[in-house]
This record gives sequence, structure tokens and C-alpha cells, in this order.
Amino acid sequence: MKFHGQRWEYRIGNAVVFADNAFTLSLRPSIHERLIVNEEIVQRGSSWVRQNFNEPWLTMIGEEQLNVVMTSRLLGIHCEARLGGERIAPFAYWIATWKGDRRSWPSEDDWTPAGDRSWIQR
Repeated sequence: MKFHGQRWEYRIGNAVVFADNAFTLSLRPSIHERLIVNEEIVQRGSSWVRQNFNEPWLTMIGEEQLNVVMTSRLLGIHCEARLGGERIAPFAYWIATWKGDRRSWPSEDDWTPAGDRSWIQR
């Protein structure tokens, strides 16, 4: 199957957080998401409408909640991250296209910077 992927990169202190979405529009449509913190997959999901990831996050003043929500829109995918209720601006946007099975992901080298005409809703 041919997949299209979108990645939102967030920088929180010394941590790098990726929110990834992948979908295929083949005869057997499929979609899956994952949340990566410092190169470790911490959560996975699959939703056509809305994916909500919540992850405990230790800050300088105590523990907060990192909330990442991916939402399907008419013309693409939107992602929003909040830490302790405060919105975090994305550091970068990435896209990839690859062939694989239903739960596959591209290699890290296959992600390229997303141009203005991608599925990512900014």
C-alpha cells in the first residue's frame, strides 16, 4: 500500500516530540498515528476523525500534562499540542510518502520538510 505521512515537530526544553499521522486511500483505507518523545514511541492510535494523546510531562515547576490532538479536516490534517493548557507552536512540519504494510512507517531519512501545499493544516 502507498502511504502519505505528516509529522509535526515540537521542541519542549531539551525534548523533541513528533506527532505522526499516516494514511492510505487504497481499496482498504487505513490510518494510524503515533507520538514519539526523544526517539521513543510513547503512544499509538488509529482514528479517522480525532486522535488524542495525553502524556505526563515533568517541568521545572512540577508535573504537567502534554496533550496532542490530531483532527481530520476537509482538506487535511490539523495537529495541536498543549503543555499544561498552554499551546505549543510547532518547530517544523514534515511529510513522507512510502509503500508498506498497514502499520508501516517511513525511515527517519525519508521525512522531508513540508511545503505550503501539503495535507498539514497550519
